[in-house]
Amino acid sequence: MDEILLEYQYQSESPLFQFLYQRKKENKEFTIEEQQYFNHFKYTFLLEAGTAFVLMPSTFMAYKLMQEFKSSKGASLKFQRYCQLTGLFGIPGVAIYGYSLYRRFIMKAPYQKELEDKYLNELKPKLKIIDIMDSDGSDIFVYADDLTKTGISKEYLRTAKFGNCIRFTFTCMEYYGKYNKSRKAIDLEYQKPGLFTQSLY
Repeated sequence: MDEILLEYQYQSESPLFQFLYQRKKENKEFTIEEQQYFNHFKYTFLLEAGTAFVLMPSTFMAYKLMQEFKSSKGASLKFQRYCQLTGLFGIPGVAIYGYSLYRRFIMKAPYQKELEDKYLNELKPKLKIIDIMDSDGSDIFVYADDLTKTGISKEYLRTAKFGNCIRFTFTCMEYYGKYNKSRKAIDLEYQKPGLFTQSLY
């Protein structure tokens, strides 16, 4: 059952999770950091899936509740019982879903940045959205999560294909990945036309 859920989850997760899952399938041993990152999203997905199972009875009870209210034109004993059952399943379901959203979108996944840097070369085709070419012809990479922090949506970024010029100021950071020295753009800020100093497209 665990493997079936992981296969289903694999399609919708981040490139780093997908990469680690492939390593898991190849029976490669996880480090403590890799295991903690992997488990964070594995259990988040289980919470999301569990929400659906918990809320299904609640949805049915809510439907019966409306039917009973229409037929009895008031709060009958059966109506009150349906209210109790709807709350019994609905309140925990909403709580579980809220916590799963917190884990996915607000809570910081452990060791994400460290693992992305460690496996930069393997993840490079999936992690980067844009390549900046420096004056010496070398690459400066831009991570998807760094672009997300600017408030610019992926849909808006795609408009660059149709001639929309999108510019950012950024700081170039040098670091050592798994194999060699690399550079990436950090502290990106979206710049309106006429306000930029250094740009990427």
